Amino acid sequence: MNNKHNIGIIVLFVFLSLGMANAQNSKNRLHVATIDYKCHVELIGGIQTIDFVNTEMQSLNNLAQSLVGKKKRKPFSIEERVIYKVFECVKLNDKFTRAQSTAVDEKTPR
Repeated sequence: MNNKHNIGIIVLFVFLSLGMANAQNSKNRLHVATIDYKCHVELIGGIQTIDFVNTEMQSLNNLAQSLVGKKKRKPFSIEERVIYKVFECVKLNDKFTRAQSTAVDEKTPR
């Protein structure tokens, strides 16, 4: 009887410890700042569109490199295509510096 009681206390302690560790990890994840970006991209097949990205703060060059090879839906379609090239990325509310990127952005529905 005493052994069962001790085992029960140990099991309870282990579960409480795991729960506290998970709560601490969740708490740490909540403080990660993310930023919304928009990137002028070309999909395989030549379609140019704007890709909207919400990610942790990082350099725009790293962001552009991380998008190449990722799948994205074609505008107004369920078909996915791979991002072939990234022309430019800016914060969501900033303006593109390239005229072509601005033109594609103006045509992109929000």
